[in-house]
Amino acid sequence: MINLIPPPARRDLVKEYWFRVITVWLFLLGTASLIILLLLLPTYVLIGIKINSLKSLTSIATEKSLSYDIAVSTLATANKQAQLLVNTPEIAPFTNYISSLEKLASTTIMMQELRFNRTEAKAGSIQVSGVAKTRQGLADFRDAIETNPDFLAVDLPISSLIKDRDLLFSLKITMATNTKVTNISL
Repeated sequence: MINLIPPPARRDLVKEYWFRVITVWLFLLGTASLIILLLLLPTYVLIGIKINSLKSLTSIATEKSLSYDIAVSTLATANKQAQLLVNTPEIAPFTNYISSLEKLASTTIMMQELRFNRTEAKAGSIQVSGVAKTRQGLADFRDAIETNPDFLAVDLPISSLIKDRDLLFSLKITMATNTKVTNISL
C-alpha cells in the first residue's frame, strides 16, 4: 500500500511519522523528568535546610574552638607563670634590707637616699647615698655591711674618703640572693 503513494507524498509522510515519534518520545521524556523533579524537590529542600543548619552549627563550633584555643593559650601562660612562681626562691622584701642597713648604720652615718635595683629572681643591688660624720664611721659602716650575710659586696669609691669630717658618700651594695634577711628585728 505504501507503494501506491507517490514518492514526494511518501517523503512527507515519513517525515511526519518521524516527527510524531520524536515528539511523543520528547513528551514522555519531559513528563518523566517533571515527575522525577517533583519527587526529588522535597529531598532538595530537606538537604538545603540541613546544609544551612550544618553551616550555622559549624560557625558556632568554630567560634567555640577559637575561644577554646584562646583559653588554652591563656591557661598555658598562667601555668608558665605559676611554675615560675613555684620555682622562684623566696626573695626578701626591700623593707627588710632597709631595716638591716639602718641597724648597721651607727649614729655617725645618716642615709639620705636608697635606690634598689632587682632583676628577675636575683636580689640585685642597693645604691646608698648619705653623709658620714667621720671617715672612720664610714669605714666601720662599710665593714659591717661586708660582714653581714645579707649582702655580698660593698663598693665604696675612694673619692668618698677624701675628707675627714662630713663626708658625702655613695655605696653600691650587692644583695645576697636566695637568703632571708636575718637582721629584721628593730
